[in-house]
Amino acid sequence: MTGFSKLSLIGKRATDLFDGESRGRLSAALQQIVESGAFDSREMLMRTSDDDVTLQVLMNLDAVRDDKGRVISCRATWTDVGDIYYLQREN
Repeated sequence: MTGFSKLSLIGKRATDLFDGESRGRLSAALQQIVESGAFDSREMLMRTSDDDVTLQVLMNLDAVRDDKGRVISCRATWTDVGDIYYLQREN
């Protein structure tokens, strides 16, 4: 989807994959999931490896908890919704 190789992503922060304003929204989303364990889907702009293309994505986060209920990690999924927005603008 993004064109990044697995090797090129090692050592990068998740925020490095997002463009401009979306970086701040991702940071806020991660803070929200740590504090409350809840997160609503958000639209974001994700960078591609060539920096010429930005993907419109819908991001979902799920908290991963330990046996005491503390958030220890999160799972993220990103769905490319660019075609949906393109089609909506055409109509």
